[in-house]
Amino acid sequence: MSLVVFEDFTIAAAAAVLKLTPGSAKTRMHRARQRMKTALTGTHYVPTPITVLEGERS
Repeated sequence: MSLVVFEDFTIAAAAAVLKLTPGSAKTRMHRARQRMKTALTGTHYVPTPITVLEGERS
């Protein structure tokens, strides 16, 4: 994250430096941003449970 945020690397360039695929670098950036948002706001992400009604199971 620091390469992209502080050093102005593109995600693709940071991926090359870290020997990652661009997709995995993008995923890591997304997760880092989620963790930072949680740390700054003090909130927790709680996924909404999926309710399956009787007869709707696949």
